[in-house]
Amino acid sequence: LPAGKRSVKTEGYLAVAYAKAGRRQEALEILRSFMSELTGRLYVRSYIHVALGDFDSAFADLEKGVAAHDSRCVTLKLDPLLAPLHTDARFNQLLKRMNLPG
Repeated sequence: LPAGKRSVKTEGYLAVAYAKAGRRQEALEILRSFMSELTGRLYVRSYIHVALGDFDSAFADLEKGVAAHDSRCVTLKLDPLLAPLHTDARFNQLLKRMNLPG
């Protein structure tokens, strides 16, 4: 599908793929172009930040998602795209705030 016809979620996953393939600029372009649409999809946006190695932004988005009671956040411990965050102390702090076991 052309860029204008793809969903925000699809664009988010495409950005993750670009980042993992070393195509950082393309990933950043998607992140910038869909920033307003991704505000309601903080969880997907956190995927892109993790793939780009920007854990601070990923945690900021996840914190906002938790505060907004985004139901997807309950799966963050099991989500393989967020696995790189597991070794960061902020990850366990986030789980505690959600009353999830660490």
